Amino acid sequence: MVNAGVSGYILKTCPFIELLNCIKTILSGEMYFCEESRQVIKDKKCWSSTDKPISIFSMLSNKEREVLQLIAEGLKSKKIAEKLNISVRTVEVHRAHLKKKLNIQSVAKLTKFAISQGITSLENQ
Repeated sequence: MVNAGVSGYILKTCPFIELLNCIKTILSGEMYFCEESRQVIKDKKCWSSTDKPISIFSMLSNKEREVLQLIAEGLKSKKIAEKLNISVRTVEVHRAHLKKKLNIQSVAKLTKFAISQGITSLENQ
């Protein structure tokens, strides 16, 4: 599950309050696993020893990262499509996925995120 990029997991038998905590945690950009599932993950050696949340950046596909970089560099959808040899519609789909996954709605904030993740820099601007 973790290697596939899930953000959280709880069992059906968990109390409702734990479901609410899980949702709040995931919406804040962190991962959440109930104690029982965490134990299984640890037993399978998939979880880091520090229980550190996986970066949300790691959940982006390679193409989403490319599109994010080009957005942050100031390119419009048509230029991104030409550069990546994909359709403008595909660029727009990637842009929508980025906004949803990162919970970021503006180009300025996408750019700031890209810089914080090291996929573009101020020199490129």
